[in-house]
Amino acid sequence: PDGTLFAYTNEGSEESGLWVVGVNSTQTIEVLAPAARTFYGLTFSPDGMHIYYSVRDEKNLSGSLFRVPALGGMSEKILSDIQVPVTFSPDGREIAFVRELKGRSTMVIATVNAPIIENVLVERPSGLEFSMSGASWSPDGIKIAVGGKHDGLHGEPVEVTGKVRLIHEGAFDLAGVMGKGMRHSRGKTV
Repeated sequence: PDGTLFAYTNEGSEESGLWVVGVNSTQTIEVLAPAARTFYGLTFSPDGMHIYYSVRDEKNLSGSLFRVPALGGMSEKILSDIQVPVTFSPDGREIAFVRELKGRSTMVIATVNAPIIENVLVERPSGLEFSMSGASWSPDGIKIAVGGKHDGLHGEPVEVTGKVRLIHEGAFDLAGVMGKGMRHSRGKTV
């Protein structure tokens, strides 16, 4: 969050691990040793103390969200049935994410501390799914922006406030995390 650390995985090999490196440092810290798993998203907590990661492995076939101290330690399972990065509310007490189950795409908000309470904010049918690339919570805490399919092939940026509203006209070939840039099919980044 303060730009001094970044986390990365080594996807593409039989075993994937998680490491943290200081931006102005050559020291690499192994947070999670390589193992047979696939990462779907990494997100630092707002205070920078933890990394939330979505992963699929032999024990979590439909994906799960875990929390691990940013400089290493024991992982804690937070949620099941999740294969996307999460976004934090401005106060850091809640996360939002997309979940796809049984042909339905939902935007879910959940608390980050026990007891974990999940609430479905909005649901979209098959063919109109939300992007699995992640979402972004607005700084005022009122809106969540995420890519969403409008014709089953192309994405469109939408905002979620209990209902879905188109943010920008035009189809997108590449869906990315809103607020981090998104390439328009004609090359425009919004």
